[in-house]
Amino acid sequence: MNNSILAFNTAIEGNNFGGRRDIGAFEAQASLGVSKPSLSLEKIVLYPNPSNGEIVQLNIPNSTSGRTRISIYELGSGKLIASQAGKSGKNTLKTDGFSAGMYLVRVISEAKRETLKMMISQ
Repeated sequence: MNNSILAFNTAIEGNNFGGRRDIGAFEAQASLGVSKPSLSLEKIVLYPNPSNGEIVQLNIPNSTSGRTRISIYELGSGKLIASQAGKSGKNTLKTDGFSAGMYLVRVISEAKRETLKMMISQ
């Protein structure tokens, strides 16, 4: 068995810190929660996106239960543009009076909170 030591005498560009060499170790700290993670892969889907400014469909999965509220905000100002009750399945959002631009669609239910970006192009 050969017990030799391999040493690099040339500095690796950008990785020499005070005479010590960084070997690429990655350290991170993370907090772990105590809540039970959701294993549902069902997502809220917004289509068409970008929209031509008439209607947008919002599909909310059946796993979202209870009262659901759909709110639309202007992205830049945060101003509430529209709000309506939602349900599991297909929801129609009327966007015919909206100016071209970016909006946030916020879906809030007892089980889930999700915010999606929506683009109106005319």
